[in-house]
Amino acid sequence: MTALPPRLQLPDVTLVCVDTGAPRASLAALLHCMRQADFGDVLLFTDPMQVRDAPHEVRLRGLQLQDATSRTEFMLEELAAHVFTSHALVIQHDAFIADASQWHEDFLLYDYIGAPVRGLPASRAVGHGAFSLRSRRLLVALRLAAISPQAPDDELICQHHREHLERVHDIRFAPPDLAQRFARATPATPPASFGFQGLAHLAHVLPPEGLDEWLAQLPDALLQGPDGARLCAALLQAQQPNAAAKVLAVRRRDGRADPRCWHLRLRLAWALRHHRRQSGFHA
Repeated sequence: MTALPPRLQLPDVTLVCVDTGAPRASLAALLHCMRQADFGDVLLFTDPMQVRDAPHEVRLRGLQLQDATSRTEFMLEELAAHVFTSHALVIQHDAFIADASQWHEDFLLYDYIGAPVRGLPASRAVGHGAFSLRSRRLLVALRLAAISPQAPDDELICQHHREHLERVHDIRFAPPDLAQRFARATPATPPASFGFQGLAHLAHVLPPEGLDEWLAQLPDALLQGPDGARLCAALLQAQQPNAAAKVLAVRRRDGRADPRCWHLRLRLAWALRHHRRQSGFHA
């Protein structure tokens, strides 16, 4: 009998999810990560009434964000008061651990690490914040810096105020090559990494049975937007036409004329026909 690999131990890391309007999927993302690693603490900021079945290991903190600006304000000014470990692993409903075996202790040498942003110079490319590792030193520095929440928090940290954070607070940003191993954003099928950011990655991270459950947790508005179209395309590419059909059904409920929807319907029809032929061949 083959022995299972040792479970990833991260006692110096707090797993954090600040819900952005998908409380059930946010809880599911936390539980997915908790099945792959043990953390020093686990926090979910959301409406507690929406996740009353959360296990006791998840510390619920009541929070209802009004808009993107209020989330940025919370991440910059208030998160530090809740984190007591050396680092916080920030996740979202569409950004979490993909493969715990890709963890590297060097991640903890830095104050900020996230998937590299394409098209930016290396000095500002790190990185995306939906799945990111942030030190408590950084969280405290952000509070002291009194940064105005005029853009997403990752953009403010890594582009607009990076030089100030490095010079005044000695904040260290991970190099792009290590950040690529930490997480991926685009495209949806690059080399393996510890985590990912973006709904389209669900097609490659979750097994079919887990994916069906996940789709049921996501708000219709999310699947009806651009991210839903990218997820549907990724599902078709991953040869999961049944899951793609469920996403497309949600998109069609929106009732708007959507050129992407027609294109995806054509791709889905071809994929389902091919899938039935293959099933009949192997029967």
